[in-house]
Amino acid sequence: MTFSLFRTRLILVFKLLIGATVMSIEFEWHKKWEIGVKSLDDEHKDLYDLINQAAQSINEQSSQENIIQILEKLLEHSKEHFRNEEYFMLEMNYPKRIQHTREHSMLVAETILMIKDARTSQTILDCGTVHSLKHWLLGHVLSSDKEMADYCINKQDCVPHKFNSTYSTTIECNFIVT
Repeated sequence: MTFSLFRTRLILVFKLLIGATVMSIEFEWHKKWEIGVKSLDDEHKDLYDLINQAAQSINEQSSQENIIQILEKLLEHSKEHFRNEEYFMLEMNYPKRIQHTREHSMLVAETILMIKDARTSQTILDCGTVHSLKHWLLGHVLSSDKEMADYCINKQDCVPHKFNSTYSTTIECNFIVT
């Protein structure tokens, strides 16, 4: 199922469940969602916090423009995080790097479309939007990112908790690229 289809179905379910009432849609990060690569875990938490900012703005019935600005910030942070993650995968010669990168591209494209539709008033950003982003992030982190981190942890020459996401030359992994 594509993210767009998933998002549409999720929005419909939440609209049916909540009707016209406003509900709290902020989420709490749980340590069990960490993948074991500190720098990437920290970035995941930052992305999650931005989704919560969008949720808070919706709860407070902020303007559509305010919510769009938060989503634009989420988009920029996501792009930076994906670059870091893709660099990490490249450095450790991760065999599923291309598939993983496609998932990143899909989320970026969906988020750009969501923002564009909201700017042209074709979409109202509501709790369904936030829930779909949250579920996409968690689904991606707990499956694809966790699998990637486990691959690194299982490599004898990789120390994932010391990965430096700033692209410096002080990466503490001695990767062998074949």
